[in-house]
Amino acid sequence: LRNVRYVIIDEVHSLASSKRGIQLTLALERLKNLCGSPQIILLSATIANPDAILKYFTGGKGGRVINASQQKTYKVSVEYIPPNIEVVGSTLIIKPNISELIRKLYEDITTTKGRLIIFTNTRDMAEVLAVLLRKRYGLNIAVHHSSISRELRISTEENLRQGKIKAVVATSSLELGIDIGGVEFVIQVFSPRRIETMLQRIGRAGHFVEQVSRGKIYTMTVDDFLESLAIVMLGRKWEIEPIEVLTKSYDVLAHQIIGIIRDFKFDYGRYPTIRDVYSIVTRAYPYKTLSMAEFLAVCRFLDKSSKAIKIEEEFLKLGRNAIKMYFDNVSMIPMTIKYRVVDIVSNKQIGELDEKFVLELEPGTKFVLAGQSREVISVDYAVRKVYVRQVGEISRTPSWIGELMPVPYIVAKQVGILRRIFAHESSKSRELLRRILGNDSAHETYRRIREIMSNVDVIPDERHIVFEYSRSMFEKGLLVIHLCAGNKINKLFSMIFFRILLEQTNIPVLGYSSDPYRIFIELYPGIHRTELIEEAIRKALRIIESMIARGTLEDYVRDTIKRSAGDIIWYFLNVARRFGIIGEEGYPKRYIFAVMEKYGGSILMQEAVNEFLMMRGDLDGLIKVLNDIILGRIKVIIRKGISVLVNPESWVVSSEEEEEGLREHTLKQYIERLSRRRVKWVCLHCGYYEIRKVSDGIISECPSCKSHLLSVTKPWDNTEYILEKVKKKMHLKRNERLRLEALYAISKFLRHRTMETLYAVASAGANLQQIVSLLSRYGDASSLLARLLELEINYAKIFK
Repeated sequence: LRNVRYVIIDEVHSLASSKRGIQLTLALERLKNLCGSPQIILLSATIANPDAILKYFTGGKGGRVINASQQKTYKVSVEYIPPNIEVVGSTLIIKPNISELIRKLYEDITTTKGRLIIFTNTRDMAEVLAVLLRKRYGLNIAVHHSSISRELRISTEENLRQGKIKAVVATSSLELGIDIGGVEFVIQVFSPRRIETMLQRIGRAGHFVEQVSRGKIYTMTVDDFLESLAIVMLGRKWEIEPIEVLTKSYDVLAHQIIGIIRDFKFDYGRYPTIRDVYSIVTRAYPYKTLSMAEFLAVCRFLDKSSKAIKIEEEFLKLGRNAIKMYFDNVSMIPMTIKYRVVDIVSNKQIGELDEKFVLELEPGTKFVLAGQSREVISVDYAVRKVYVRQVGEISRTPSWIGELMPVPYIVAKQVGILRRIFAHESSKSRELLRRILGNDSAHETYRRIREIMSNVDVIPDERHIVFEYSRSMFEKGLLVIHLCAGNKINKLFSMIFFRILLEQTNIPVLGYSSDPYRIFIELYPGIHRTELIEEAIRKALRIIESMIARGTLEDYVRDTIKRSAGDIIWYFLNVARRFGIIGEEGYPKRYIFAVMEKYGGSILMQEAVNEFLMMRGDLDGLIKVLNDIILGRIKVIIRKGISVLVNPESWVVSSEEEEEGLREHTLKQYIERLSRRRVKWVCLHCGYYEIRKVSDGIISECPSCKSHLLSVTKPWDNTEYILEKVKKKMHLKRNERLRLEALYAISKFLRHRTMETLYAVASAGANLQQIVSLLSRYGDASSLLARLLELEINYAKIFK
């Protein structure tokens, strides 16, 4: 490395806003100690603030920006595929029209002369599209995402480059830095969410500067359509999201302190002084403002808690955990631990979930996996399993780590502008659609969006924040805050607004969530006056205004994040792992919460809050939006009732027939599982016993004494010893008498309802006395099995 003269960093925009970027700035300063000042060359096709990024990677020195982006031409269309709407009985079913999407993708693939890439935002969607295209049309189509083995990904890239396959369905894994040769056309399924992402992905077609990059975005909801339209409009004007660079990450600093100590020890044969290391660190741009007190706090934590370094007078030395901690954290990409998802009825694995998603789960949480809604029964952290059952209700899809990028403020604000145009400027909106969509589909798309907008008095747009609420004496109420501000701003706003309502008003609140355009706050049942809700909203806004005036809002936001253990747990876990406090194993939430409590006042928690703000929040953006509200640039509207804009197109819903079909399917799976379990057959006459599977069939008479007085019990039950005591006329304890009575009762049921009795005994969650009671109460097999399954699920929630 002493001979390095040039450092070339490609796709620099993908590094600058992550901890990998801040790690690289420190690594460059370490490199300069060896080879002087090498020429640093940064490359990116999509970067909005190049001067800031240049300073970031050159220690603040800056340099020359060569901008060739204006020479590149993009031609991108947006197409809206309306959902299917069916009426089954009294139920309205609205579902995304996947069949129409697949048909259109097939047309695109067959009519495009050259090669083609179909981008999706998630791995599961990539797999679904590829399977349907293969199954329905027999296409030779490949899939490319980070869960696929490296060898298979390289093979796919080579086959695409050589023209052996015409199309590939991919996630961001094909977005950057991979040579796949010439691609003629790119399709994005669902909104790309960011302008930079759209330009990068569509830019894979016509990859050379002088060529035109052609592509299309397919959308399937009104929100998705307007968002994609906004991204295309902003992209045409080359208005890209500015990259938000990180500063003073303590866990990255800890890792590089160990590295610098190693550099001194192996390159110069001595350990560095505190001042030596501090001077190198503060040459890096992100640490220019790092105080000596902050630096020493990190060093002391590494010494006392991590045992990675030792502070001896003015020198820093390597500790016993230094090498392990250093090489465990060479990559700042969060570790991805997988949990197997097991259906509790069939005991079969049905998929995997990332640790980040699992940490958000509680018993009763519902989500979608493998195309079906699932309810969490329990989580076994030791063996990394999530036990679920299939349900019919609407639920959410598992999020894959790093896949769904947050929608930025610049895009969400443009969506607000488009809402206003569609609501109030008919000719302008029609012309806009004709330019982006073409004449064929512009009219129908305009009609559908206008139909939604016309049902709302005041449209939540870039000029209005709209509070809508519903209340009930007997059911949960809902407060919806419509704010076109993007994921990060809305996330922080939802957290502080919920906390203020909880702590400083008389409105009882249950929970909150948010998306780029809305904040949802659940209200307890029983709020008897609408005035209470409106008064609470206005009071919360006044409290926020007061905090901004006093300059205390940032502290309040940080304290709120720190208190929100469920939101911050994943970030704390990553920081704790990088500091060597928690290992790579999967841990129960209660254990992680205990560690959070222990280190609540340490740099671990400070860095976890910083990382949360980096990944999930935009504090400066929040303050800007709140100031716009205070100054009246964004007007506040409060109204009773929930409008159609809460969910312009609901995806879901099950009819009664579908629910009954699901129930029958579940019970069938449960019977199959019970049939594989073992029970103990016992002769109540002579004490003979035999353990066998339910599916092995019945024993009609005792193989030993030929008696027909047979019963069944749990395989681990020691009934034979009770029978031995009876034969010897020994005294029975009360619990032994009760078990014996239950066995005689089960024997009677066994003669008339053989299989139902065997299933009941094979089930978990019910003892012998309960089984007798259930067999007496439920005369039909279906009701009995449903109750047994319910008891087993409750048992699993407690003991798994």
